[in-house]
Amino acid sequence: MSATPPAERPPIEFSARLPTDADRAIGTRIAACRKAAGISQNALAQALGVSYPQLQKYETGANRVSAGRLHKIAQQLGTTIGALVGEEGASPVDGETLALLAEPGAVEHLRAFVALKDEHRSLVAWLARDLRGAQAEAA
Repeated sequence: MSATPPAERPPIEFSARLPTDADRAIGTRIAACRKAAGISQNALAQALGVSYPQLQKYETGANRVSAGRLHKIAQQLGTTIGALVGEEGASPVDGETLALLAEPGAVEHLRAFVALKDEHRSLVAWLARDLRGAQAEAA
């Protein structure tokens, strides 16, 4: 009795070593959660037992984060793994909002804005929209 050879499988276009869009999205969420928690990259890296450059690579998606490391990151940031991986329902914040929060100075500006009285918030929001429009016209 002869066995039939297994069907030819197409080559898999995936490398376990190369980061993916998902890795970059996770890194963006890590950075946004870290900033929202008011934790510096140095402090988080030290708490995780990794170097500052290694944490930067995680946050940019240049290096993949292992499951165990992701668990430690979630613990340090006071969030869940689900929130960091973008699991449906795990975080009320969408990816675009997290990317905005990851921008340099975004969390500090947001904290200052929230501390303003309502009438001052309206003025600041109006000024920001006006400046954004002026920049768009100049471009």
